[in-house]
Amino acid sequence: MPTVLPIPKFISANGLIPFLEQLGACADVETLELDFANLARVSPAGLVALTSLVAHRNRRNLATQFAGFEKCGIASYLRRMDLPTQCGLSSEGGAESVRDPKGRFIPLEEIDHRVERIGSAFADIFAPGGDDYGHANAGLYDTAYYLITEIANNVRQHSQGKGFIAAQTTLIDGFIRIAIGDCGCGIPGSLKEAGYSWAQELSDEDIIARALVARVSCKGSPTNEGVGLTLSSRLIDAMGGNLLIASRSGLHIRLKGQERKFRPLAGGSKFPGTLITMSFRRSAAADFDQMFNKLKDLEIPLRPRLLSS
Repeated sequence: MPTVLPIPKFISANGLIPFLEQLGACADVETLELDFANLARVSPAGLVALTSLVAHRNRRNLATQFAGFEKCGIASYLRRMDLPTQCGLSSEGGAESVRDPKGRFIPLEEIDHRVERIGSAFADIFAPGGDDYGHANAGLYDTAYYLITEIANNVRQHSQGKGFIAAQTTLIDGFIRIAIGDCGCGIPGSLKEAGYSWAQELSDEDIIARALVARVSCKGSPTNEGVGLTLSSRLIDAMGGNLLIASRSGLHIRLKGQERKFRPLAGGSKFPGTLITMSFRRSAAADFDQMFNKLKDLEIPLRPRLLSS
């Protein structure tokens, strides 16, 4: 008999972390049935987490079954976000064919070697015309491009597994929400494999905390490496945005106006890989030049695109 995971009604806001803990608890059961019947709302982070779980199980030849999809009240939305295709539930569709022309959402997409293409495509939807210097959307474009390409490159280099990205923007609150996840060995596993002696003794949440310090790189290189996650985190802070990182049993939460929190996932749960989700207001990203000058003071090397902006 399969282990049945009834997907909760809401996988957004306060419902995301409990869902990650549920996924981690059943990630490696022999046969898992995902029941979509009650799902009513899901964020890009929830979609990426779910897709990463299925990819994790596929890599280990574990059976994953799907139930209640047609009963789900947001089945059409899940199709538009390309969840069935990415999870292997359907061979139809594809992100390009279902992309929302109004730019409200960007469907799930697997991260491949064309990271710059992915960054440009997402940034262009958030900030049309922003790839031109001096355009009103240039700040937002460069912010989105940097965050997406930097974290997506980390997925390509360190995940040891498939990575996925999805995003959404709303006109009501002006927020952009981006989620990137993978089914690899996680930040703790990457740093342990890089040979850091301190990583062998620390908890997963403490390892994530160290990973947010500049120069800590999974490549083990002493210079010009290990700044991507640090800089992305600082950029989110500068915009007054929100950042969540879940990797193995460790969890990092940074909400606007609150102190950073590092804690383990409840019940000994381990998320299979790494999930990074961030949100920020479009208007905050428009002040890119001011944020850039502050980031330069951190003595962290920036990518050529930012240096030329």
